[in-house]
This record gives sequence, C-alpha cells and structure tokens, in this order.
Amino acid sequence: MAGEFITAGTALKYGDSIVTDGVPAIPATWTTFPNVTGTPDFNATPDSVDATDLLDLVYKRNKNGLIDLGTREFEANYSAALIAAATAARTAPGTGKTRAWCVEIPAIKTRIWWVGELAPVMPAAAAVGELQTTTLSISLENEPAVVTYV
Repeated sequence: MAGEFITAGTALKYGDSIVTDGVPAIPATWTTFPNVTGTPDFNATPDSVDATDLLDLVYKRNKNGLIDLGTREFEANYSAALIAAATAARTAPGTGKTRAWCVEIPAIKTRIWWVGELAPVMPAAAAVGELQTTTLSISLENEPAVVTYV
C-alpha cells in the first residue's frame, strides 16, 4: 500500500468566515452539505500567453498567464434536505463575514477551503427510473488553500 485512500466520508461543507482587514479566516465550525455524490477537480491551469517575437526562428515561446478560478461543480442527489441546505448556504452570513466552503477528506485529515457563492440550485434533467440529481455550482473568490486538521 502506497498511501492511497478511498473517498468514503469525503464531504462538502460550508461555514461563516470572519473577515479581518479584507482577509477571510478559516471558519471555526463547518456545516455538512447533504447528498453530494461527487467533487470537482481543484487543479487550475493558467492561460498560456504567447511570448514569441520575431527573433524566434524555430519554436514559439509561451509564458503562464492568469489563472481563472471560475467555479467548481459538485454533483448531488436532489432532495428536500439539499434544498434546505442550499437555502441556508445562500443566506448572507452577516456583517463582517463571508461564506466559506471546504471539501473535507477525512482519510488524510485535510480540507481544501475557499470563499465563494453558491448559485441557485435547480434539478437536472430527469428520466424515468432514475434518481433526480442536480449540480451545485460554487464560485471561487480566492485561491483554494489546503489545510490539515486534527
């Protein structure tokens, strides 16, 4: 075994982040978002900026440009519990606070956390004999940070 782990127990969570001098803090408590079935890739690729000039005779040269943090999409089963959680998570956290999110990976005691907003949640396309699903779209307003916990 080389340290691999399964995803069992991995959870999407949200909390209230206290903002001091424009810097959000890791929330002290997190609320688990129910019915999440999949998490997105958190790797971000910077834009490629062409830096080739007229003296370059064989190869084009590129430099890393800006990274588009964009949004991350989480797959979930659509349910009454999910609708209630989405309503709570979309409620403004109050003066001096902002909404923070994390993916908690208990197998390695790690959280990937960021500040962002949840878009309105609607059911996905449906078909006979299938479970109703949805996609949770959450913006990233800062670079996600990886932290460990006890």
